Amino acid sequence: MQKLLLEDLERAETRCQELVDADKEAAVLREKLKADRAMEIMFAVGVGVGCLMVGAAPSFWTTQPQGGLLLTLGAILTIGSGIARAVRR
Repeated sequence: MQKLLLEDLERAETRCQELVDADKEAAVLREKLKADRAMEIMFAVGVGVGCLMVGAAPSFWTTQPQGGLLLTLGAILTIGSGIARAVRR
């Protein structure tokens, strides 16, 4: 009977340790998910604003340097957002 109780205790302690480890892993994964969400939001905003700037550049093309500046900055923002997302993954 005593041997059976000791085995149950060992199993319970092992299971408890597994649950503690799983809890730590879950916390790490939650933090990673937060960082991934933030990166996706920054990517979407970067691409959206960059494409908006590139799309608006022809309207300002007659008033230089605004047209060229919009095109350049929009392209940099769009391409930079894509590169940052690719590197992050």
